Amino acid sequence: MMSPNYYRPDIDGLRALAITGVILHHYDVFFMPSGYVGVDIFFVISGFLIGGIILRGVEAETFSFRIFYRRRILRILPALLVMLMITSIIAYWILLPHALRYYGGGLLTAILSLSNIWFYNRIDYFNPDTHLEPLIHTWSLGVEEQFYLVIPFIILMLWRIGWRGIWLGLSVILIASFIIMIFQSRSNPEAAFYLPFGRFWELLVGVLAYRLRPSFLKICCGSAKWIAGLSLLCLIVFMTMYDSPTWPDEMTLFPICSTALILMLGDRPGPAKAILTAQPAVFLGLISYSLYLYHQPVLVFARIALREINAVSFWALVFTLTITLSVTSWRFIERPFRYWQAPAIIWKMVLVGLPMALVAFAIGGHITKGYPDRLSPELRQIVGYVNSFSETYKSCLPNRKDIGEVSAASGCVHGADVAPDVAVWGDSHAAVLTHSFGTALVAENRSLKELTMSRCTPIVGLYLTSLKRGEACVTRNDDIMSYLLENKNLKWIILNSPWANNLETPWDLQPIEGWREMDNPEEYYQTVIDSLRQQILTLTTNGRIVILMYPIPFSSQNPPEAFADLVMQEGDTAVSMGESYSQFRQSQKTTFETFDALGAIDGLVRVYPHKAFCSEPKDICLTVDARRPLYFDAGHLSLEGVALVVPILIEALQ
Repeated sequence: MMSPNYYRPDIDGLRALAITGVILHHYDVFFMPSGYVGVDIFFVISGFLIGGIILRGVEAETFSFRIFYRRRILRILPALLVMLMITSIIAYWILLPHALRYYGGGLLTAILSLSNIWFYNRIDYFNPDTHLEPLIHTWSLGVEEQFYLVIPFIILMLWRIGWRGIWLGLSVILIASFIIMIFQSRSNPEAAFYLPFGRFWELLVGVLAYRLRPSFLKICCGSAKWIAGLSLLCLIVFMTMYDSPTWPDEMTLFPICSTALILMLGDRPGPAKAILTAQPAVFLGLISYSLYLYHQPVLVFARIALREINAVSFWALVFTLTITLSVTSWRFIERPFRYWQAPAIIWKMVLVGLPMALVAFAIGGHITKGYPDRLSPELRQIVGYVNSFSETYKSCLPNRKDIGEVSAASGCVHGADVAPDVAVWGDSHAAVLTHSFGTALVAENRSLKELTMSRCTPIVGLYLTSLKRGEACVTRNDDIMSYLLENKNLKWIILNSPWANNLETPWDLQPIEGWREMDNPEEYYQTVIDSLRQQILTLTTNGRIVILMYPIPFSSQNPPEAFADLVMQEGDTAVSMGESYSQFRQSQKTTFETFDALGAIDGLVRVYPHKAFCSEPKDICLTVDARRPLYFDAGHLSLEGVALVVPILIEALQ
């Protein structure tokens, strides 16, 4: 076994490879498509080192929970808290209220080592783009800290049976965690990525690698250096050549096992050691924790604040700031706290004062909804459009996780106090219409039934494969179809969805059993057309009139926040904002063609809501008109935007 004081520079070199992969992946560098594997490498290294500390202490009967957790706190928290302080100051000045409010949730959970839970739960339809979330990278720290919380207790309990108990117990937990990961990667990829249950096996591989190291060194002997070198080569090739739409999955075994072999054999003289112990690699490994902490917030804030800067200057600035902050953090925060060199007053300020201040800041941001008083009244009004949806929007839009508790019969009714004769079938993009549409129907003494579910495309039998719990959409649509056929008073059926999300990329939609014997995109689109045509025919032959809403333009950015930025730059001269009409038609070309291919069907009415937003001669589709955002985010219409669509629907009902 390794001595407690035995320093292995090759492990720092391995950290350098891991952090390089993570950063290049986040920077969208094309030759590192699987740079995210760097996080998995960090997990195995953590398991190896922390497992070694615990196993040595248990075997020598000197293990102390107090000393163990104090060392973990001093290793992780000071640099993290200082980063959170710097990030929070910048966030206060450059984030708009809606984003700052959600930033506070990430801040609070990062302090509590629960940010992986936060980001798993917040990836839903109502929240901002997580690619602009400065603290999303702290999810991996949450996984590690949750592991640190439980692994000493597990090892100490198993130690009562001896080494055999530790081997058996940890192996069982490792296998169980791996199996959970495999199931989650197929049914709930976000859970596999963020939650600890499917990640602990990676850290446990590191723990077992520490224990296996002496045996491997004896067995491999002269071939150790070549095995380590080949493992390093495999790791680099994997990170540069492999890419996967979901991670982790069964392929994760390759980088995990390669990392474990390097940890067991990498300090033997050979090519792996020569590469990993090179001075630049070791230094990069030494500052890797601070690099990990700062690379994401620097990138996010640069994207927000430096939109007009050219690419070369942008990346030069991002790189320089990241390195400068990381080296400063390592030199003046990490090392002094880790080696007990910081004065007592600094200890108290960082470990007591900072968490209290940051928690207060996060809670205050939630209560005030993002400290809106920072902005002028005009900007507050513009930014306020991020909440420009009806009071029933969220309460009447069920989530897929609630599929067993909701039914079509329980859907909301909007409009006059009469039995509904109109049904709106779709997802959240349909849900934003229903309240205002129902209000307009009151004048005709009519009402509508809302039949929506988030992200569920209103095509019977099909669902988006990329969705968490996407299969619930098939159940929901079957229920809606049965409900519509049973309720003959529902004569008008309106279908609406962000169709391009589903139709512009082949194979996104599929039935439960998957596609069979389909070789090209044309077959896919024809199958979707046939499914939609059959659905419409089923309704129309049963006396219903189907109103098919063609696509509404998307925005490339969040209109309220983007327009607020524009107003801050241009003042009163900023009146409107929009996207290219020709680009809209090109991006939705397949969708328009698919709908047109349905042909003439008695009882089918087509409506084109994009005409209320777009001018073909001016080549523009407005996202902001007369300083009023027509969307509350990049895809959903605000109440102002809905007001443009409702008259089109009322006319279609005539």
